Amino acid sequence: MTSDQNSPQSFILLIGLASNKPSNNNRMTREEATIQIQEACKTIALQMMKIHPAVPALQDEGTQSDVLKSAHQLTVELETIKKKLIQLQKRDDSAEL
Repeated sequence: MTSDQNSPQSFILLIGLASNKPSNNNRMTREEATIQIQEACKTIALQMMKIHPAVPALQDEGTQSDVLKSAHQLTVELETIKKKLIQLQKRDDSAEL
């Protein structure tokens, strides 16, 4: 993997590629937006799983610690997004009753 593939721009591109639909939020329904966000979260989570096994190869205890802490924080934030979407879906489902 080249350094270009590890850039913030690559990460943003990865998020954008998580959905097959164009990112036109003005015409997107709530359900479509929820699905797109869920797919992006799944893609990010799958990529995050590649971090932990690579950390020991860094061979620097301070950097390893910081990478693991940051990866954990990202995971917590992804879980927060997923929980918020579930809450929104439950609220929508109960409104339909």
